[in-house]
Amino acid sequence: MPVTTAFDIAGLKAAIESKDLEAQAALFADDAEMVMIDVRNPPASPAAARGREGISAALREGESEGLTHHVTALVASDDRAAYTLVCRYPDGKLVVGNTILELRDGSIARMHVVQAWDE
Repeated sequence: MPVTTAFDIAGLKAAIESKDLEAQAALFADDAEMVMIDVRNPPASPAAARGREGISAALREGESEGLTHHVTALVASDDRAAYTLVCRYPDGKLVVGNTILELRDGSIARMHVVQAWDE
C-alpha cells in the first residue's frame, strides 16, 4: 500500500531530475535548514544553508557544474522522506548522496545530506 503524505514527493523527484531550481526551492519551508556532510565538510563542521533563500542559493551553486541528476530509492512518510541522488559530471565522474528530509506542514523543514564523489 503506498504511503500518502501532504508533501509532494513526486514533485520533488521531478524538480530535481529536471533541475527546476524554482520548483525545488518552493518545497522548502521559509525557515528550513540544509546540512551537508562530505569530505570537505566533515560532521564536526558541516556545510549549512538556512532559509528558503539560502538553500536556493546553495542549489544554484551546485547546478553550475553541468551535472545530470537521477533520484533513486525514494521513500516517504507523513513527517519524513529519504532518497539517493546519483549525479554525473559531463566527464563521467559520479557524485552519490543520501538525503533525509524532515517534513512539516507539507514542506521540507530540514534536509540532511551525506555525499561522496569520484576524484
